[in-house]
Amino acid sequence: AAANKLVRKLVKASGSMLVQPIMSVEVAVPEEHVGAVLADISSTRLGQVRDVVTTGQGLAARHVVYAEIPLATLLGYSTALRSITSGEGQFSMEYAHHSHADQATALLD
Repeated sequence: AAANKLVRKLVKASGSMLVQPIMSVEVAVPEEHVGAVLADISSTRLGQVRDVVTTGQGLAARHVVYAEIPLATLLGYSTALRSITSGEGQFSMEYAHHSHADQATALLD
């Protein structure tokens, strides 16, 4: 903990900035869970939803949510998604880019 505080203090003093990896995430869910997943991405995961696409029709319809989310907030997301969607949601992620770490995600360390 002391080393973490020291590094943060030195980064601030040197004028450097803290960056974090941002992941491109694709989440496929049934229609009845789209609202809950969008809310989780926007609030809990601090992500930005880029698009929502519907595939299929009727009972086979699935919504695919495309978002960019800080990697630090995705730890445990698989379990959270299963809980939100009653086990029906799937997701994949890949590295997108690095971004300045804001205070909210920097506090997750």
